[in-house]
Amino acid sequence: MGKSQSEKSASKKRSDADYAITISTGEEGIEAPVSMKVRGDNGTVSIPLTQTKGGEKSFQSKSKSEFTCQTTDVGKIQCITIEHNEKEKDVLWHIKTVQITKGSETYNFNADVRLDQKENKVNLYPVGTLFGHQRDDYVQSELRRLRESLRSESSKLRRPPHKPHEPFVYNDLRPYFDTSSVERAIYSPVTYPTGYYTRVTALRIVEPWEAYGMDYGVNYELLKHRKTRSLSSKPPPSKPTDESIDRKQGSTHLPPYPAVNMHKPPEYSQALTVDDIPKIRSLIKSRYSGAADAQKEKDYKRTHNDVYRMQLDHIDGYHEKSRGNMLRVYHSYLQNTPGSKQALRELCDQIAPKNTKTTVKSAK
Repeated sequence: MGKSQSEKSASKKRSDADYAITISTGEEGIEAPVSMKVRGDNGTVSIPLTQTKGGEKSFQSKSKSEFTCQTTDVGKIQCITIEHNEKEKDVLWHIKTVQITKGSETYNFNADVRLDQKENKVNLYPVGTLFGHQRDDYVQSELRRLRESLRSESSKLRRPPHKPHEPFVYNDLRPYFDTSSVERAIYSPVTYPTGYYTRVTALRIVEPWEAYGMDYGVNYELLKHRKTRSLSSKPPPSKPTDESIDRKQGSTHLPPYPAVNMHKPPEYSQALTVDDIPKIRSLIKSRYSGAADAQKEKDYKRTHNDVYRMQLDHIDGYHEKSRGNMLRVYHSYLQNTPGSKQALRELCDQIAPKNTKTTVKSAK
């Protein structure tokens, strides 16, 4: 019983339907074989557009071509693809509108596109909201209209024959009708996926020109060695020696660096022996091991305040594909002590969005 029901459902999905296709051609026609792929909810079917309904020539200039076909029912039509197989370079086919009638459903497609040898197929979508289809974006529709206008004007330019022994100064004005930038704006995604990028980093505070050199590949260490070597090769300049002038006095001399005289216990200045090791160990234990918990709590609060002070909790402001990398940056630059490590792990679990990994291998 279950098998017969499955066979009935399969036969219902694969039932045939009658398609009536009407294609309106604009100013330029075509005589090459044309095929159409119809994609719907139940699959895709290919329909060759070779024989018209009345037997006349198909796709002539400023005419309508009607085709009928009985094939698999694809359900609600989502998209169609029209493609020609013409190999000539001067081919140009202007498709104005396409209409498909399947049973009681009628689908209209406002194409207004031109197909040539380079771009021999186009995807069209139904117009209107009767079957749940939305209109194309207005900006992209205008870009497509601009592309077709430029191609129509450029097709009027013909390269003249080059006569021998005469100057040939023909210019096809290609920069004025090149549509590559327009096509890139039409078909490129709204948000580009982020790629991978590496750069040299510093483990200390560097000067601005050194940071610039790390970004643009300038080796300042090599330049520093060259400068030092060039200066050492020159003889030192002669200076007038006048013993009566005190070089340490005057308004142009800076005061000496401040130095603090500290009273040091005598055991700090004498030589250390093996017998002094227990004393040093007890001193280190009392100063560092005993105060470790207090230092950990201090680092925990400092890291917690730094994250909110630098507004690192606004992880939603980054692109969704870059949030995982930003969390790794947080761990790399802020996770340097046990206290900061604990605070950073707790904060990253709180501020991380859903479906974002917060655990990092370097954080373990």
